[in-house]
Amino acid sequence: MTTVIYPEQKAHVISSDAEAIAIAKKLPAEFVKRDSERHQQRRLPYEEVKSTSGL
Repeated sequence: MTTVIYPEQKAHVISSDAEAIAIAKKLPAEFVKRDSERHQQRRLPYEEVKSTSGL
């Protein structure tokens, strides 16, 4: 398994409670995509986390 780290990409800073709640509501839908594939490969959702950082 290869872990890729993206140091050039800065983390999104959540600026309000409302934004945090909105992001929390969107994350499950993003993580469920390809979850069985990740499970079979015993892979953590690194790419999914990276792609949802701008939600």
